This record gives sequence, C-alpha cells and structure tokens, in this order.
Amino acid sequence: MKRSLALFAAIILLLSALVSCAEKEYTVDKSALAAAIVDGECFADTLIEVPEQMLKYSYQVADDVTAVLYRGTNTTAEELTVFEAPDAESAKAVLDIANAYLDTLAKTYDQYNAKEAARIRDAIVVRYGKYVISCVCNDKAGAQKIIDEYFK
Repeated sequence: MKRSLALFAAIILLLSALVSCAEKEYTVDKSALAAAIVDGECFADTLIEVPEQMLKYSYQVADDVTAVLYRGTNTTAEELTVFEAPDAESAKAVLDIANAYLDTLAKTYDQYNAKEAARIRDAIVVRYGKYVISCVCNDKAGAQKIIDEYFK
C-alpha cells in the first residue's frame, strides 16, 4: 500500500512538472502589434512598412516564417520586425537569426555611428511562443509595455 502511494505521488509530481514546463501558446495579430508599437511614439524616426518580400534580404529565415517589417529613413538604425514562425521550436531559430542580424548591423554602424550601434545592441529581441519581436527604438520601455499588453 505504501509503495502504491509513493508510486502514485511520484507520477503526480512528474505530470505536474511536465505540465508546468509547457510553453504558453499565443495568437496575436502581428500587423496590429507592429502598428501599435509604431503608433505608440516609440521611435524618433519615421518608420514605413517594408514589403514582406524584403524580409529575405535581411533575415535568412525559413520560407514558412512570416513577418511585418518597418524601417526608418536611414538617419537612425530604428526598425521593427514582428515574426511569426509555424511553431515555438521554429521561433527559437528565428530568435537566433534576429540576434545575429542585429549583431551584424551593429558592427556596420560601429564604422560610422557609434550612438546608433549602441542602440542596436540594446534592442528588444524577445520570443513569445511562435512570435519573435526585434525592435530598435527610441523608447524601449514604451515598446516593451505595448508588447507586454499583447502577450499577457
């Protein structure tokens, strides 16, 4: 009897550990999120939406990854990309790609604009389930607040 109870307790602990490790799933309108950040006065520059086809020129992501991409006027390094991968595991690779892209971009800016290079290195780069947000902006706290509202 004691062994049965101990086994039962062990199974319950194992199951609760597995459930607590499960990643939360989100459903977010990436266009609405991107527009909210852009409209939220988080940028010093004027950002314009770039066609999604341009995504492949900056980010070497898989064909099944979609995104909304905004870029500034090149007077600043400000930009925003909201990616949607097919699943959370794919999004982990997208996060790595976004970090690598920003690292390369910062090194480029090091050559002629150290202030912007520092902002790139301080960018928001986060993953929520299958979504990845990469944001180089003037008001990092403001952008993060908007992101947090979408991923409650």
